[in-house]
Amino acid sequence: MELDSRMVLSVAFSALLMAVVFHFQARSFPITVKGLQRWSHAYWVFAAAAFLQAGRQYLPDFFSILVGTVLLQAGVLLLYVGLCQFKNKEPKYLLWVAPASIHLLGSLWFIYIDPLLWARVTVTTFTNASLLLLCLVLILTPTKAKAAGVSVTCSRPSLSRG
Repeated sequence: MELDSRMVLSVAFSALLMAVVFHFQARSFPITVKGLQRWSHAYWVFAAAAFLQAGRQYLPDFFSILVGTVLLQAGVLLLYVGLCQFKNKEPKYLLWVAPASIHLLGSLWFIYIDPLLWARVTVTTFTNASLLLLCLVLILTPTKAKAAGVSVTCSRPSLSRG
């Protein structure tokens, strides 16, 4: 079962569009809004990964499969770093080591030693899902911002004006 390259190319062009949007937002928003430039970089990386995977018929498996999926994880890492910048937290890179290592070793195994498509898809899906889960946990954790010496909780939007 192969992916239709037209679908993958549409994903690549969508990622390029998002990269351009975040790039111009990063240039036009105040400098106090952090993380937008990292999100722009993440979508450039997603577009590169999609272009590599769309060229599966023309490129060797090392580039179209391995480099493409590693770039996908690098894009998710850039999204995570941008979220950390946005929430004024330090990124915890050690949480990324295990899923990224499992993915890299599994991809090498399933490309060169035992080419099982379902196993490669399973490893890629679960490692990317675990990395995206870290992003979700970061989004859902409340943060405290210090403004003029006053602690302000930024966990939920408030509709009251008084």
